[in-house]
Amino acid sequence: MKNNNSKGKLFLVPAPLGEDAAHVIPEYVKQHVFQLKHFIVEREKTARRYLKAIGYPHSLDELVLFSLNEHTPQHDVAQYIKPLEEGISMGLISEA
Repeated sequence: MKNNNSKGKLFLVPAPLGEDAAHVIPEYVKQHVFQLKHFIVEREKTARRYLKAIGYPHSLDELVLFSLNEHTPQHDVAQYIKPLEEGISMGLISEA
């Protein structure tokens, strides 16, 4: 989702724990997520699995995923917000 007027928005995406927990995500939240292609995630594999489980309509191969966890170098984090500065909205998916 590109915002031509200003900076992009960062959406906090709830990721319930458990295999079948995706059904508790409200439809309006899913609709926002479905418009995004850039995400900051803890683990790429589980983020892709989660997006697939909620019915993400785009190709998972086209996602831009930034891994943010205890192993992420501090200097990488500043690069993660560049899409926001360019007017592209992003999602932050946390498994905790």
